[in-house]
Amino acid sequence: MKSARSWREWAFVLGCGAALVVSAPACSLLFDINADQCAVDGDCARLGADLSCRAGICVEGASGGASGAATGGTSSSGAGQGGAGDPEPECAANGECIDANFGQPYACISGKCVSLVTEECPLVVGADNLRAPAPIIFGAYTVAPNAVSRSSVTRNIDLVISEVTTKVTGLKGGPNNSRRTLAFVVCNSYFPDVAPGTIDAFEPSLDHLVDDLKVPGIVSALSAKDLEAVFSQRLNAAGTFVISPFEQDSELAALADEGRLWNMLGATSDLAPAFGALLKRTEAYLRLDESFLNLPSPGAKLRVALVSANIARETDVRDALLELPTLDGFEVEQFQVESALLTGSPDVGPLATDLLDYAPHIIVALAGSEFIEGVFPVLEAGKSWGDATRGQQLPMYVLGSSMAPETWILYGGSESPGGFQSLMDRIVGVAYASAEDPDLRENYESRLISANSDLQDPTVLLGSESVYDATYLMVYAAAAAGQVPALTGKQLATGMQKLLGGEPYDVGPSQISQVLRALEDGEELGLNLTLGPPNWNTGNGTRKGVGSVYCLNDGLAADEADFPRGPTPDALRYDPETDTLESKPLRCISDF
Repeated sequence: MKSARSWREWAFVLGCGAALVVSAPACSLLFDINADQCAVDGDCARLGADLSCRAGICVEGASGGASGAATGGTSSSGAGQGGAGDPEPECAANGECIDANFGQPYACISGKCVSLVTEECPLVVGADNLRAPAPIIFGAYTVAPNAVSRSSVTRNIDLVISEVTTKVTGLKGGPNNSRRTLAFVVCNSYFPDVAPGTIDAFEPSLDHLVDDLKVPGIVSALSAKDLEAVFSQRLNAAGTFVISPFEQDSELAALADEGRLWNMLGATSDLAPAFGALLKRTEAYLRLDESFLNLPSPGAKLRVALVSANIARETDVRDALLELPTLDGFEVEQFQVESALLTGSPDVGPLATDLLDYAPHIIVALAGSEFIEGVFPVLEAGKSWGDATRGQQLPMYVLGSSMAPETWILYGGSESPGGFQSLMDRIVGVAYASAEDPDLRENYESRLISANSDLQDPTVLLGSESVYDATYLMVYAAAAAGQVPALTGKQLATGMQKLLGGEPYDVGPSQISQVLRALEDGEELGLNLTLGPPNWNTGNGTRKGVGSVYCLNDGLAADEADFPRGPTPDALRYDPETDTLESKPLRCISDF
């Protein structure tokens, strides 16, 4: 059993609930890149006077650029024009502050040099863009413990800024026909010893983003509990525009946000229909041989244990699933467990005992670390299941959207504890579907891998496309807001509405110029994202989510050896129109 801190780390890092991938679905995975020489140009000063930081390496050539001042899209060209007796301003342009502080990321705000980096916000993406007369400075929340470690969120933001800057330098509307360049101040989102939904740990970074820098928008890779607290208690009153790359639970949906809070992956309850279809497919598979099902009579209903953690993300799916007519064909018993996101060390013993007593044929687990680490070992180890169920075959597991990565990491190898050799062949699950047309996503993945060659295995970043899409939406919402003197969250919300339907354009570098030109002409457009076509629920501020079946490929069967081991997303797609899964075989489990 893990310590309380380890429970929380697994629950947050692997259980953030985005689209399924091997490396943990679009989550804020932390990569400690010790080989990096620098994060900003100033880090290279010790190595030479004419060195600048590029992709973590100090190279020849100063970053250069016009001096300037601004933050959040607001020019500070009027700084220093106060009345008699006012203190002498220390700056009139960002470049002055940067040069005075050895190349570190600073901005001249109201005549004062303000550091963009703090202990709580240790990273700046796009620091080289700060010398422009009026850069737009956004905020971001992700795992960011220091100035070197860069999460998948940070690396996606970096890719977007690089692509935009390479194509057009920035957005139109700066002083003297200059471009409004782009930067993100990245703040730490991860406090393992603080209860989720507690705002105290975020106060310093919120003071910095909201009060000091007045950022108009934030890309927020926060857990649902933390996002609800941060938005309702600070960002809503500040008028900040927020895009979360993750899903929306019922608590987030209930917030009055005036169109300033958007989620990329859809409502958690959107997944329920795919769970229903998967249950029917699982039943058909189990009934191929009923001799070990231990049924009271031939053809009797299969027993389904519906296990959920006590957080809205899980109970939303549970409640929506219970409303489906499909559940009438099963004998269903509900079970609940404390979430590792709320409790340092959840007590899972009673749940495991109750499951052994109930002897379900199928366990639908809408939980996370608390189930994976606490329940799997009790049910699967030794003869405990067979002894408790009078020889009934081990259960099939239907897992929730965030459970595949940790399950695979702990039990997917031959060295897995307890030797659960058959476990991978009894696990299926539901996560958010990726785009049916993979071209846009695959091209993005190729660029993401190429841009992160400093990682030993850049493929660990795959599955984080929702962050990439969210960042582009933030940038294009700013462009759609028009050439305003001071960009605000309300104007970003207005701009966002112009991106949800209309002439189709692709997200990514190939059509940046066309998108910006269309927005300058006042057109409304519908962005095709790496996640798929524009399919928005504008009333809820989220995309319309669709579930898709995943499985865990252990590569042991002959027909499994031809594709990668590990979690396999979109193994069976769900069709909402027909309420059915694809009829093709499931590659991870023979005859399923």
